[in-house]
Amino acid sequence: MYTVQARNGRILRYGENPHQAGAVYGEAGIAGQRPLQGKEMSYNNYLDLDAAVALLGEFDEPCAVCVKHNNPCGVATGDDLRQAYLDAREVDPVSAYGGIVALNRGVDAGVAEEICATFIEVVAAPSFTPDALAVFRGKENLRVLTLPEPAGGFSLRSIDGGLLLQKTPPYREHWQVVTERDPTAGELRALKLAWKVCTHARSNAIVFADGTKALGIGAGQTSRVDAARIAVMKARFPLVGSAVASDAFLPFPDTLEEAAKAGATALVQPGGSIRDREVIAAADRLDVAMVFTGVRHFRH
Repeated sequence: MYTVQARNGRILRYGENPHQAGAVYGEAGIAGQRPLQGKEMSYNNYLDLDAAVALLGEFDEPCAVCVKHNNPCGVATGDDLRQAYLDAREVDPVSAYGGIVALNRGVDAGVAEEICATFIEVVAAPSFTPDALAVFRGKENLRVLTLPEPAGGFSLRSIDGGLLLQKTPPYREHWQVVTERDPTAGELRALKLAWKVCTHARSNAIVFADGTKALGIGAGQTSRVDAARIAVMKARFPLVGSAVASDAFLPFPDTLEEAAKAGATALVQPGGSIRDREVIAAADRLDVAMVFTGVRHFRH
C-alpha cells in the first residue's frame, strides 16, 4: 500500500484548459512557491516551471533555460548570465515567447531588462536585486518566483483508476566511444550539453548543441528521424561542427545520416539496438564520432 498526503492546497483559476478545474498541493519545492509579483501561477505554469528547474539542475555554470509546453526550447551557458539568457532565447525565439525562464544565478537589472523585452509568463531565479524587481514591476502580469531548494522524492502520475510511481536512484552512465574516431575535446563538451538537454525533452527527442548552448531541439515526436528533421528545421545557429544527442538508441542509421547531412560531427546515444553495428558502420563512413552512454532517457 502507498499513501499520499499533501497539504497547503490552493485552488487554481483552472486546469490545463479553462473548462477544467485545477488545484496545487504541497509546501516544499516548486509546489510550495508563490510569486513575488504578478498573477497567481496557473496549472500549466507549475508544470513548465518544474520542467525548467529540473533541467537547470544539470548545470553548475551560469545557465538560462526557456521552456514551453513542458519542453526545453532554449538552453545556454556562459560566464555572463545576460548573454546566456540572450543565447537561450535565440535558440527558438518564437517558442520562447510566452514561455518560462529559469536561471541559476541572481538576476540584476540588465538581465531583467532583457527578459522584459519580450513576453514571458514566469521568470524564476535564486535571487533578484532590488533594481531587477523594479524593472519587473513594469510588467505587472509577469510572475516572478524565487527558486526553492529541490524537494525530491517519488514521481507520481495519475492514470485511470490509479497512480504510476517512479523513483530515479543514483545511476552511472558509462560513456564509451564506439567509432574509429574519438570525439575531440570540443565535440565532447558539446555532446555533454546536448545530452543534458535531450534527457529533459519529451521523447522522441533529438538535440543539436555546441559547447555552450543548444542549437536545435526536436522533441515529442513519434518518429526519431522526424525529431532530427525538426531540430534541423528549427536551428537558427549553424550546425556545422555541432554535436547531437538522442534520448534512446538509433534503430536505423537514418537519424545519424540526417544529423551528419546537417553538419553534425559527433553523436551521443544510449546504444542497445540490434542494429548497433550498422549504425556504427554508418558513423565511421560519415566520420562522425559516436558515444554510447548505456542509459536510456525516455520522457513521456
